[in-house]
Amino acid sequence: MSSVTTTRKPHAFKDTAHLILRDSGNHYSRELRGWGDTNNQGDTDYRTWSIKQHIPNGWRVCAEWWGYGYKHPFKGMPCVIVHSE
Repeated sequence: MSSVTTTRKPHAFKDTAHLILRDSGNHYSRELRGWGDTNNQGDTDYRTWSIKQHIPNGWRVCAEWWGYGYKHPFKGMPCVIVHSE
């Protein structure tokens, strides 16, 4: 995996995000990339990280977001399951 991009709507003031790596059984997790400021384009916030490391099949890369001005706290954490070719 070379990079990860995550997006969310609507735009929030001082939005930040970080990446978490979880194993295939969802038991073990660690921070893959620390909290960082996001960019925005219109009503969409986004953040791209350079990863450049092997992530085992079945493991999950998850993004967690935080920002000012959200009407409701985020529920859940968006994840992708890695499938190598």
